[in-house]
Amino acid sequence: MRTGTSCCGRANSPSNTEVEEDCSKRLVTFKLNEPGYLKQFNGYWSIEPWMQEAKQLGSKVSVAQEVLPSILPPGPLGGYVSRILGNQIKYALQDLAMAAEQFQHAHGI
Repeated sequence: MRTGTSCCGRANSPSNTEVEEDCSKRLVTFKLNEPGYLKQFNGYWSIEPWMQEAKQLGSKVSVAQEVLPSILPPGPLGGYVSRILGNQIKYALQDLAMAAEQFQHAHGI
């Protein structure tokens, strides 16, 4: 298990989030060390091969996050904050899908 560097050997940028990578399990976990505008930010990403008839067709990516703002605005503004956080996850997954597509094209997959 590695902390602070990626499986590719690149260093993570400094932040208040601890990131651990377990390349053998294809798992990245993260947790917030020092609260700021977020009280809690924890979760994981995992990647599993998507197999059919002993042939890998792609990958299954799972994401789980726990996000809790330090201060949740009352009423309708609280729903607004929830939508922003949900959209951030959606955009991250869209970026991941686009990067995977570019990788497939570049490697003739």
